[in-house]
Amino acid sequence: MSYKLYRSKKEKIKRDLILEFYEEYSDTFIISYSFQDLLSILTNAVILKQDEGYYYFSYKYLSFYLTAKKISTLLNTDEGVTIIKKLCCDLHLETNANILVFLTHHTNNNELLEEIMYSSLLPFENFKPITLEPDDSFFKFLSDFVETIKNDILPENSCPKKNREKSLAKQDEMSRRNSESDTKQKDDTNKEMAELSDMFKIF
Repeated sequence: MSYKLYRSKKEKIKRDLILEFYEEYSDTFIISYSFQDLLSILTNAVILKQDEGYYYFSYKYLSFYLTAKKISTLLNTDEGVTIIKKLCCDLHLETNANILVFLTHHTNNNELLEEIMYSSLLPFENFKPITLEPDDSFFKFLSDFVETIKNDILPENSCPKKNREKSLAKQDEMSRRNSESDTKQKDDTNKEMAELSDMFKIF
């Protein structure tokens, strides 16, 4: 069923479609459980979840694993070859990348593994490998980028210890000024209260 969802490019499936799949499956394989019992077992085990009439795999990696398992049985068919090529061509998609990872787990076919490796490298054939040698373009980009950040953040010939001392001195100066301002404000308030007191006494 996970493979059926993958082929239809869906993540959820309605109950009647699961029943349809169950009937197709039971025509080929012997199933010991009724449809309802099997559906209850899968939902109680949290393999499947239900949401507004739709069922889906509770963990996407379970779906990836089972889909890869099914594909591994098709490796010697034209359908299987087509699927492998499509997975490798669209390797940037999370679903495809994870199915390929699990597919390598499900098979010991060295030819297939080499084909997957080769196919997965094809999208990058026009890219120059990064060597990080001094004359490498990417290395130059990183060096220029780091230099830009350094110039923007750190002053030239800066010393972390001296910068910290300056920062602490600046904080002390701000604290002193705030303290003086509070004292002055307090004195002004006391003066106003004294004047009010004198005024009431006069009356």
